[in-house]
Amino acid sequence: MPFEISVVIQFLNAEKYLPEAVESVFRQTFTNWELVLVDGGSTDGTRLFAENLVKQHPDRVRYFRHQGEKTLGIYSSRILGAKEARAPVLGLLDSDDTWHPDFLRSQYAIHKKYFNARPGMVFCPVIYWFDGADHAARSYVQPSPPPGLHEPSTLMAEFCEKHYAKSAANTGVMISRELVTSADRFIGEASEVVCDDQYLWTWVYLNHPVFVNPEPLARYRQWLGSNCADQAKTGVVDGHRQKHLEWMKNYISREYSRADQEKLLKEIDGFQKEKSQRRAKLFLKRILHAIGKRLMAF
Repeated sequence: MPFEISVVIQFLNAEKYLPEAVESVFRQTFTNWELVLVDGGSTDGTRLFAENLVKQHPDRVRYFRHQGEKTLGIYSSRILGAKEARAPVLGLLDSDDTWHPDFLRSQYAIHKKYFNARPGMVFCPVIYWFDGADHAARSYVQPSPPPGLHEPSTLMAEFCEKHYAKSAANTGVMISRELVTSADRFIGEASEVVCDDQYLWTWVYLNHPVFVNPEPLARYRQWLGSNCADQAKTGVVDGHRQKHLEWMKNYISREYSRADQEKLLKEIDGFQKEKSQRRAKLFLKRILHAIGKRLMAF
């Protein structure tokens, strides 16, 4: 029987949490899936873990390792995983996150109901899960747009507002494979470091239907040392979000010709101003913090 879902996990030096992510896949109540592991060029023990997993489950686990002097970025790794997938529907999972046992069952039931005749995407809010007992009380469920089916472009404003708070997280997404493989044309434009998934979601939101499942069925781990944490600490995330908004404006101007084009461009201008103000505040905060530390030294 052909696989109905391909689970794609892309990673780089993920030996700390990848086993837990994989375990959450094997605990799914929906069982007709394959697992596609995409290694961007790890130098830790992740490769050995992945190779052993393939030996244990050769019928449903496949491992693809990038060969090259430079590592393969996150966006490109996701595209590679989609191209190697054998099922028509993808479940996307980050290497340090986990799924509720009913994630695939719940998401796939919605996907089959609404996207049998046309490609689309289902996403659910994730639980921002702070790692470690000292920080567990900070965990919370991500806010999300109104549940139900949203036709193309109707989610764009909510997607960007409040610093992308309601935007889909990779770990909460189930999507038609053809949408991800078609987005390979943005390789070279999309970020490969952080905010990479926002480029894919932008293209999907503007051109394809999206269903919001209100059940929080995925845990999005927050931990010191993660790619997102390291980038946020230095202010890089805000810079990448500004670049994404500029890319989105150019994409809409260049390729999007529906009646709401002008409205969307105006909304993006507003979000860009909001981001600039936020970056200025963060910059001032860092300066004041540095001055305070110097004064304390005297």
